[in-house]
Amino acid sequence: MLYILLPVFNEEDHIQQLLDNIDAVLPDTPHKIIVVNDGSTDRTVEIVNGLRRANVVLLSHNINQSIGAVYSTGLNHALKEALDEDILVLMESDLTSPAEMINTLKDEIISNDKDLAIASRYSSLGGYKNFPLMRTVFSRGANFLMRFFFPIPGVRDYTIFLRGYRIRLLREVFNFFGPTNTLQTRGFVSNAELLVKCSLFTSRISEKPFTYNYGLKQNPSKLRALKTMLEYFVFIFYMRDVIQKVGRK
Repeated sequence: MLYILLPVFNEEDHIQQLLDNIDAVLPDTPHKIIVVNDGSTDRTVEIVNGLRRANVVLLSHNINQSIGAVYSTGLNHALKEALDEDILVLMESDLTSPAEMINTLKDEIISNDKDLAIASRYSSLGGYKNFPLMRTVFSRGANFLMRFFFPIPGVRDYTIFLRGYRIRLLREVFNFFGPTNTLQTRGFVSNAELLVKCSLFTSRISEKPFTYNYGLKQNPSKLRALKTMLEYFVFIFYMRDVIQKVGRK
């Protein structure tokens, strides 16, 4: 089974298109889409419920709680029913994560025996398109920090949403740190936290080239640069302590 995890917040204009796109690229692949609504105030929930699709599960937070809480809700749900060899693809819901990349990441995991596959903007054939200058500077700076403090062989993109995970790896990480404690960061830094913690349990991680087209974005960015940068520095100190503790076990 292939699981697709979609964090959503006020996606009414394009949520049906995204779900249609996913189903269109997986006609012969059994899959389940886990939609985690993080306190949307528009018609997102109404639209998803109205589709009545058997392969779509909708989980909801009553208020907006941030991406870290969304990941915890969605991943814990998947882990309760998925088998170890199943695969979960996590992607953005604003149409900047092309549905076609689901198969790219899935095939990388299966064909090359990987536990984690990353859609990378920083691989040799990856990149940005229509990306605001300041967002580019912020992204490059954050990824430089992550590579410097937490080097993972073959990995250059630490902050991208779009990744494929083998369920066995996620289960090992969540069992070790605990279902409610695996993700300590709450904002966009959760992407880096999940990757770094996964790297403590496997070396089978690879990247596939990905061009992030910001022009496809259908709603305003939810990233708050200053708050997120401060969270990165807090995460660095926290994660270095975690790695030392894990190394002593």
